Amino acid sequence: MSVGSVKMNEERFLALLTDLIGVVETLQNNPSQGLVPREDNAGDKVLALLRPFSTEQGGPLILEHVHFTEGRGNIIIK
Repeated sequence: MSVGSVKMNEERFLALLTDLIGVVETLQNNPSQGLVPREDNAGDKVLALLRPFSTEQGGPLILEHVHFTEGRGNIIIK
């Protein structure tokens, strides 16, 4: 699949989805049942995939992982 000059790598996309499905249990939010989400479990997978394209590795993406609460970080991509 491609859009303009961007072509999706289906194998890499499916691998990421598989990794995300593997941590979905830790993303649930229902404190009354003891389920407190840890978005970092999913965010770390996304960051690992994007890191080779970061400015630190010579790529165009500026990646920032910010936390306001432990385990519940946000990813900023510029």
